[in-house]
Amino acid sequence: MRDWQKTELPHDSVSISGACCITAHRICYQGSANFVIVHREKWRYDVLGQLLLGITGAIFFGLGVVSVYNPEIPAQWSGLFIASQDAYAEIAAMYGGLQIAIGSILIASALIREYLKAGLWLLFVIISYIAAARAITVFRELDSKVEVAGSQVGIEMTSSFTSYTWSILSFEVAVSLLALIALLNRPR
Repeated sequence: MRDWQKTELPHDSVSISGACCITAHRICYQGSANFVIVHREKWRYDVLGQLLLGITGAIFFGLGVVSVYNPEIPAQWSGLFIASQDAYAEIAAMYGGLQIAIGSILIASALIREYLKAGLWLLFVIISYIAAARAITVFRELDSKVEVAGSQVGIEMTSSFTSYTWSILSFEVAVSLLALIALLNRPR
């Protein structure tokens, strides 16, 4: 076996002359004598992103199909009253058609590797803004009372929002954070 010299280059690159030693990393050819080491951990971030996009996309798609099939179902969940045929069409379009479209894009982004990063950005932006709008409304409508007695402070908050709003808001915040984590941890 020949001797080999290893020269450190930026960004996990290694220049090797002579014989080559293969380690637990995969080595990719990048030029005459330069190689880029691709760490095995990269797949973990892709799997997290793909699962997040696939699951969230399936939820959007499924809810969209239900909303097109029967607009009264999502209206009942959220406490809306459908007063006219125009309202039926509006709920079918916005709760149904839009969610089917978003779900389809997210699922495609999970399945097509080249769209993974863009899909995660789309998911993060859409869900974050939906969560922000919901949170602003929820916290603006909270009834709160602060009582100070001596060295003790008592805070009481009440809300007329149901578990529907709180569970959806929790889901949106969790998905937003997971999308951000998947984006920030992706290899450059």
